Amino acid sequence: MVMAKFLQSIIPACPERTGTRKVMSIQKKLVTIIVIVGCAAVIATSFLLWSTYTLQHKAEFVSPALNYLESVAKTSTFISNQRRVASDYLVTDTAAARQEFEKYSTSIDLGFQEWRRAIQEQKLLGIPGEAEDLTNQIFLERKYDEWRKETRAVIDRKHVASGSKHGRDHLNLPSDDAILALMDSSLEDGIEEIHWAYHNLLMSMGAFPWLVMTSTQQMESAHIAIDYYVAVIRTADSLNKQLKELLNYLHSGEVDHLEKIARTGIQTEDALAKWSESINRKYHLDNKDDNEGSLLLKSVISSHVQTESLIDLIVKRKQAGNDAEAVRLVKSHLQILLDKQLLPAVSLAKSDSKQEINNVSNKLIETAKAAVWQGLAAVIFVTLLITALVFRLMKMLTASITQIQSGIESIGTGNLDNRLNPQTSDEFGTLAASLDAMTERLQQSYNENTRLNARLEKQVTQLETANREIESFSYMVSHDLRNPVTAIGCYAEMMLKESARSMNAHSSQYLEKILNTSKRLSDLIEDIMLLARVTHMEIVTEELDASKIADRIMGELIQQAPDRKVDFLCQPDIHVRGSSQLITILLENILGNAWKYSSTMEQTVIEFGQLWKDGEQVCFVRDNGVGFSNADAQKIFVAFERLHSSSHEFEGTGIGLAIAKKIVNCHHGRIWAESAVGEGAVFYFSLAET
Repeated sequence: MVMAKFLQSIIPACPERTGTRKVMSIQKKLVTIIVIVGCAAVIATSFLLWSTYTLQHKAEFVSPALNYLESVAKTSTFISNQRRVASDYLVTDTAAARQEFEKYSTSIDLGFQEWRRAIQEQKLLGIPGEAEDLTNQIFLERKYDEWRKETRAVIDRKHVASGSKHGRDHLNLPSDDAILALMDSSLEDGIEEIHWAYHNLLMSMGAFPWLVMTSTQQMESAHIAIDYYVAVIRTADSLNKQLKELLNYLHSGEVDHLEKIARTGIQTEDALAKWSESINRKYHLDNKDDNEGSLLLKSVISSHVQTESLIDLIVKRKQAGNDAEAVRLVKSHLQILLDKQLLPAVSLAKSDSKQEINNVSNKLIETAKAAVWQGLAAVIFVTLLITALVFRLMKMLTASITQIQSGIESIGTGNLDNRLNPQTSDEFGTLAASLDAMTERLQQSYNENTRLNARLEKQVTQLETANREIESFSYMVSHDLRNPVTAIGCYAEMMLKESARSMNAHSSQYLEKILNTSKRLSDLIEDIMLLARVTHMEIVTEELDASKIADRIMGELIQQAPDRKVDFLCQPDIHVRGSSQLITILLENILGNAWKYSSTMEQTVIEFGQLWKDGEQVCFVRDNGVGFSNADAQKIFVAFERLHSSSHEFEGTGIGLAIAKKIVNCHHGRIWAESAVGEGAVFYFSLAET
């Protein structure tokens, strides 16, 4: 039993024996790990599936956005061509131009239908702002119908002399510019929507880290393709505008059209510059030259240079008054250059850029979908692998843990001869070897502790016996000395009273010294006996009002010296729990100490209170007396130790604070002091049951 108690004191008890706290077994921990890994796999798989769904949903935005942009661009190009053809008819008066006008009307109607379908597709997908787009499209289509109706009327009255002037007025109505402005706004909206669709797709692909680099590069390719497509569209649009303004100038001769011809020429050059920039960006991204695209661009630029030269020549002929020659140049050279070289090349570039967008978009979506399934397969494989490894480890660990647990339980019962003798060199083998070494040390420690305990018990018994003898001797000596000392004091006092007149001054002085010395000796004996009684006094605790006790003690001290100027500050309702007699003695000694060592002050200030200090509630007595060095703070609680023994100003036995410390110790508290010379002192004490 002795050995078992010793082991229980140094080895934690097994959880099932404590009954206070349940500890999860390692087997349960491993199962928990498996469950956590499984949950993580489920979460990861769910995340991938959700990301896949989101990616597919965002990918659905791309096609309608492309359709929207394409339908807007197509309609814009057809309207621009139709306006050019109308102007061409007024200038050249050819039947082919009139037929081409009607052909473009059919194409424009189909373009508006495709435009509406694209908006409806986007609306079904929940893309914001599509209702406003539909309203704008309907308004634009209505404006176009009004313009087309007026233009047809002009064309129909072309051969009527009065219709020519009317036609000029209506072909140049502000509604033309309003339609173009609305078309430009819709084209910008289409560009923003396709960029928005690609941006959402890229953000969705951000959920797959292994796709970031590839998807970013493919997304850049998509943006380049869009910029390429838009540049081609703007090139075609600005060319048509420039030719229309030229024809209007030839038809009306108004100088304002020359400024518009120059402005649209600049727009064409800007569009060609962006076209060239997109091809260069593609080259730097793919790190390979696009020969077909570069050759096509060079062809367009070359044709555009020829077109600009012809336009300048035609304008000069018109300005020279040679209208017939100007019209001939349009028919025989400019129309052929546009219809046979420039516009077909631009149309081919438009088809190429659109195909490029579709290819990049499809590749991006296919890459994302393939990567999603690869990631899902990887998650499943890793989850299964981890689960298998954990099960394998659980089996191995359980066997080792069972062996170690058996050894620990054997040691816990007091069997220090048990050894595990591990057969493996892994962590559990090392742990078992350490446990064997610990058991060996425990056995040695137990034997050594048994020997030391026996020796210590013998020494404790001897010390207790010696202490009792010392206390008995101290009490006996104090008791036996008290009566003789009291008698000496009484005799000295009687002699002073009876022989005061017959004695000389020296004899009276000697008797007074004998009387004072006997009183001090009597006080010392009383304090020694009190110190001995405190050690053996039975403590019966009760709830005490320390404030009232302190008030009473200070009241008695003030009555003994009514001439002293004293301010006593006492915090009310300080309640402590302890022995009434001992707490009274404690406060008498501490307050008496403050009273004594502040007696030299002109105005004495003593304070009794309670506060929280170092995490516990303590009482304190503060005075403004002479104080002492903080280095001597522990000496003042030693019996007969007086810090001011060289001075005769402060009388006392040097036991009062030792008694106070004894009382505090009996209440399982602590007492200490803080002071500085000339700055007063503060005595703190706490009681375990305060």
